[in-house]
Amino acid sequence: NSTYRKIYDAELRIISPVVIQTGETYGFMEILPSSKTCTGKLLDIGKTLSNLDERTLMSFVDYVDSQKYNEARELFLKRDGVIKGSSIIFTQKAYDKIRENSNIEISKPIVNPMTNKPYIPGSSIKGALRTAFLEYKRDKELLPQEKEKTKDFEYKILGNNGGILDDPFKNLLVSDFFIQNSNLVIGDITVGSQIPTLSGMTDAWCFRKKKLTFNSKDKGQMDVIAKGTIVVKYPKGKTKTPMKKVLNSLSFYDRKFLDKKAWRNDEGAQELWNICSKEKRKENEFFIRIGRHSGIENVTLDVPKMKGGFISKENIEGGKSRPKVLNNTYPLGFCLLSVKERSYEIDN
Repeated sequence: NSTYRKIYDAELRIISPVVIQTGETYGFMEILPSSKTCTGKLLDIGKTLSNLDERTLMSFVDYVDSQKYNEARELFLKRDGVIKGSSIIFTQKAYDKIRENSNIEISKPIVNPMTNKPYIPGSSIKGALRTAFLEYKRDKELLPQEKEKTKDFEYKILGNNGGILDDPFKNLLVSDFFIQNSNLVIGDITVGSQIPTLSGMTDAWCFRKKKLTFNSKDKGQMDVIAKGTIVVKYPKGKTKTPMKKVLNSLSFYDRKFLDKKAWRNDEGAQELWNICSKEKRKENEFFIRIGRHSGIENVTLDVPKMKGGFISKENIEGGKSRPKVLNNTYPLGFCLLSVKERSYEIDN
């Protein structure tokens, strides 16, 4: 059977920091903040320790055994030539917290192991596209009373009687998006009324505007760009994944942003929207929100559940949050996605 395939070149312009975590945290000696600036190193601890002389190494071991982590870091800071690792940036608040508590938990983001720069997994982008498509269609196609009661709205909208085998989104393939010009930033995140947390994330326009850059040549206001590929494939005679409709459904994120009452008088949010508003976008550019703490977490997984001796399905819908970063100013995860069709192919 022939398989039809459309290929799209896609680009993400990252406006506010994207946080995609691994579920792990950095060890106390993986992060080394400079003693003078809000920059530092993501250490290659093995190479760094191998460059220490025996006396310094013994002092390091003694400090670690005594849990004097700041003193252990100071050993490295006094020996710039032995430090091996990639450069990172800290927000001021994150920098201060790490200096106050050297063993504080810092969530690891997903990074390219070759460069230690963060990247955007294709699954995160595909999930955002799917959420937009389903929520847009739910608004359009379900009656008001059904919107509140329906837990299996994916089934009703997509009509996939065969479950995952008939899910049209299985034919939408999204590559990982790699960022060419982003630094890894360790920043503070405020989620609602919860205790602020620290996490690695992408650099973005709002950081560059604050001049948190590595050198004076980088004047700020630079777009942070991630590039990848989207492929739509489908067997002959099967339902096509409507790429144009998927992209048009991204207007869901415009509505979600504009409907947030808390952001109407929020300086950081309005500044962000000023960059992302429809009037400011390039041709074929769409507003999208991705990553952890994105505030749009409609999880629609069918979870098996025993009831009366039979297995039934319970659909779980996730919670929503309104987290912000950089001194509680900018909402996280906002990007502009542009998609351009590259070619049309038929594989026999």
